[in-house]
Amino acid sequence: MSNCGGMAGRAAAYTSKPDERAPWPRRVWLLISTLVLACCLLIGSAPIQGGAAENSCERFLETEEGRRLARLWHDMLDHSSDLIYNPTVFRALADDVEAAEADVSALREGGVLSRSCANCLGRLFHARYRHIRDWHYTTRSAIRVSGAEAYRNTSSWVIEMQLSLLRRPPTCKAERELAKAAVRNIAYQLIFLHQLDEFEAESDRRRMALRDKADAGADVDLEAFESEYLRKRSLLLEAYRQRRLPRVRLVEEVMPYVVALTRAKPTVGATARQAARPDY
Repeated sequence: MSNCGGMAGRAAAYTSKPDERAPWPRRVWLLISTLVLACCLLIGSAPIQGGAAENSCERFLETEEGRRLARLWHDMLDHSSDLIYNPTVFRALADDVEAAEADVSALREGGVLSRSCANCLGRLFHARYRHIRDWHYTTRSAIRVSGAEAYRNTSSWVIEMQLSLLRRPPTCKAERELAKAAVRNIAYQLIFLHQLDEFEAESDRRRMALRDKADAGADVDLEAFESEYLRKRSLLLEAYRQRRLPRVRLVEEVMPYVVALTRAKPTVGATARQAARPDY
């Protein structure tokens, strides 16, 4: 009896263990299945997101405001790439750059552009105009910059060169690869300029707040702030040099429109044809 009882007890214990452990294999299998399904959904959603971006850009360029922005975009690119070299003609674009703000606002209000994307595009038009005006149409020997300003100017120059490359339709596999690399490089330069602007704006706000406190009689260590400012700026520039800057969602949002504007085929105005260099 005791042996039978012991065998029965061992049998009961043996048969109960699989029941107790059964949920764990099922949980592991459910977890693996969930992860696989999530990966499939992410992979499958990439073409959908890409298609949505393409449709949004097509809608953008089909509007009258989008066509005007594309013409202005290419007018500035004509100057930065030396297809046109005429300071007077370029400075006349200042009114068009100001008018671009109204076009961007109309596209935002019409739901064609998000608020963040519209603001970013508006700033980019102004930034490109300032760079070409201040650094392309100037006496080369008069340029004396260093530090962050030199990095900013170099980054803006790289963007213009890469836009010029991207504007030319690729005719072979090698040129298509170059175009893809140009898009990545433009995005990286925009990430750097965005982070540099954010850093400088935040530093200016903190600097002004400290000076206000100092004017009010508070004990403020401005020297320590400036030392920390220079250290953080140096780290940002070093990360840029080593291409370690993290991705910025705003740049990812605006890049399809940058590419669409660059690859658009706007009509050439009479002023541009008259100002074009005879060797082109």
